[in-house]
Amino acid sequence: MRKRVMAVVLACAVCLSVFALGMGSAVADDNSVRVVFDGTEMDFSGDLAPFTENDRTLVPFRKIFEALGMTVGWNEDTKTASGTKEGLTIELVIGSNIAKVNGEEVTLDVPAMQIQDRTVVPLRFVSEKSGATVEWDEATRTASITYDVQPEEPLWLSSDVMPIKDNRKAILTITTDDGLPNSL
Repeated sequence: MRKRVMAVVLACAVCLSVFALGMGSAVADDNSVRVVFDGTEMDFSGDLAPFTENDRTLVPFRKIFEALGMTVGWNEDTKTASGTKEGLTIELVIGSNIAKVNGEEVTLDVPAMQIQDRTVVPLRFVSEKSGATVEWDEATRTASITYDVQPEEPLWLSSDVMPIKDNRKAILTITTDDGLPNSL
């Protein structure tokens, strides 16, 4: 009788384990996120897949920083992930709700984390601080990043063409943003 009870308990434990594993994968699938960057879905194969934590999307830091055109840095001693480009530096310390953008502290809703030896950072924070726009589609669980680099304004503000004798040559005067006319 005792062996029979133990067999039933063991069988129930195995069934519950299988059920729990099945639920775990369902939760993992439910927590998966697609990331689309400028119209192209980002490939996270071979890396940690994007996921949500407290309604915030987290992605591998190297992948997002490089997609945004940033140079990636990692300081093992301080556990700090950083990205830099053209006058912008973003620093995130693992486990800290304080990030730095060009040296100024910013409070995060969710800190950078290490999961399975991979560093993940908040997608919206990093993207928006680097000049991108992020939109979230709950129905498809898709974060869409649009990174529009606008061309710089031309330096000239106005120009005039002045005819010269014989109408064969001209003087072009360009007034630049410093207000000084330059003639050619």
